[in-house]
Amino acid sequence: MSADSKESLANGLMALRFEIKDMGERIQYLIALRKRMSHKQKKIDEAEYEQALNSPSMIVLYESYKHAADFTVDCKNAYEQRMAQYSNRFARATAEDQMEIYALQEQWIRAAVNTAEQRLRYLEQFPCAYQNKQSIRGHITAAEGSMNAAKTALKDVEMNKRVLFAKMSREGPWV
Repeated sequence: MSADSKESLANGLMALRFEIKDMGERIQYLIALRKRMSHKQKKIDEAEYEQALNSPSMIVLYESYKHAADFTVDCKNAYEQRMAQYSNRFARATAEDQMEIYALQEQWIRAAVNTAEQRLRYLEQFPCAYQNKQSIRGHITAAEGSMNAAKTALKDVEMNKRVLFAKMSREGPWV
């Protein structure tokens, strides 16, 4: 691996490190928002709850978070396909491919966090958009699933980052 290539990898890793830290902070914020939405949902009186009619803004935001959910699935599939080329073993990939896989993971995390955020914001903005209390609970659970996927991916990214740094240090100019 050339010195320029190593420098490019190191710079890319440093940039992604800050992006990933930001994703972790956003997840923590979304966990708190999910808890607030969940508490509100539990306090709903079934007898008094009435579903609101769909407004144009509700439809636009609904389509937006559905599109975000589809994009998250696409990002996850792209990451999994790339990992499958190396039998799902990050360490088997070349440093350049590891950087690409790392970027795919980061994109998946960002998409999952965005999906959770859009779902929770929709519920926050339109609390009566759902048919009943159970539908609201399902919406909150779906957002929680996106956050859990992002948290799992963050752990994988941290592990993969250590593998990549170790590989780079073994191949450094001092070796």
